[in-house]
Amino acid sequence: LKAALQDAMQFEIMNPDTGIGETLSGLPLGCINITLERIEAFNPNPIPQAANIQIVISLKSTDPEDRSAPGPPPVTSKRARPTRIRGDMEFNELFTLAPVRTHDANLYFDIMDSSTDPKRRGTCFVSLSKLADQMEHYKVIPISQRDPTNAARFIRTDAKLKVKVQFKFSKIKPIKDNLARLTAEQADLERSITKLRLGIDERETDVA
Repeated sequence: LKAALQDAMQFEIMNPDTGIGETLSGLPLGCINITLERIEAFNPNPIPQAANIQIVISLKSTDPEDRSAPGPPPVTSKRARPTRIRGDMEFNELFTLAPVRTHDANLYFDIMDSSTDPKRRGTCFVSLSKLADQMEHYKVIPISQRDPTNAARFIRTDAKLKVKVQFKFSKIKPIKDNLARLTAEQADLERSITKLRLGIDERETDVA
């Protein structure tokens, strides 16, 4: 692990302010991989046709004082494919958003219908803070649909978006985390061995 850490540090430095790894030249290494799978139970009135539905994926900062973009410009999916179930439609499309420069952002999925005005008929999001372990997550995200009685308002419904998403931002961090865990385990083991050699009962020590 120490050799792997030394290798990683030749190409990456951790920005202490953003918590995002950067190249030696300062380029953020944050990267979001997304598999856009399907929408389920999306039944606003009028019922949308899959061929008119696309999803716009974007990052929006959660810091009201930060006016810089948290990542790249929005990307748009291909048009949805219909299924045999009313309100369900498929995408099965892959996206990569990079570079991402901060944890303080939400990943938004806006459901757009080319046949209506306004076009945005639904929205949902996942916070990057929920993806900080850098593992792939399977997310079932509740969709808020535009209120038919108030176009400025969105209301929670039974509709949901299914996606796989992974936020990678550092090679150094997981190596350091593993080193810290192994160091702590080794220290615990050494304490146990020392107590055994001295004839100390760990249960008595814990009670004390």
